[in-house]
Amino acid sequence: MADWDPFKEMKRVHDRINKKVNSLIGGYKKPYSNITQNPKSVIINVELPGIKKKNIFLDVNDEKLIVKAEENSRNDYPEIEKALGFYRSIILPKGLSVDKTEAKFSGKVLKIKIPKRKTSKKVSIK
Repeated sequence: MADWDPFKEMKRVHDRINKKVNSLIGGYKKPYSNITQNPKSVIINVELPGIKKKNIFLDVNDEKLIVKAEENSRNDYPEIEKALGFYRSIILPKGLSVDKTEAKFSGKVLKIKIPKRKTSKKVSIK
């Protein structure tokens, strides 16, 4: 009878959990991203290495931004053990003009710029 190795058992359980989670979320991984802002806009840079521009999907509304990028079709694999692409959901701050969102992809980084709404207005007194 072989000796029981708790570390091998933990790795085996960890691998099984990861495989199950990947199958539940569709085999996507969370991309690296940076979120910055200036007085005029919020800027989000998302790293998407190995992705083609035509495979990037962007959905933005007043509450959140969703970036989904696929490497291959889900139908290419009978069982998913590798990530098929990237998926990221970002909660947006209030006061953005999401209808004026701009996105530019430069090979591996998707740059998303969402302008801020003007929240105040100077009024002259007559």
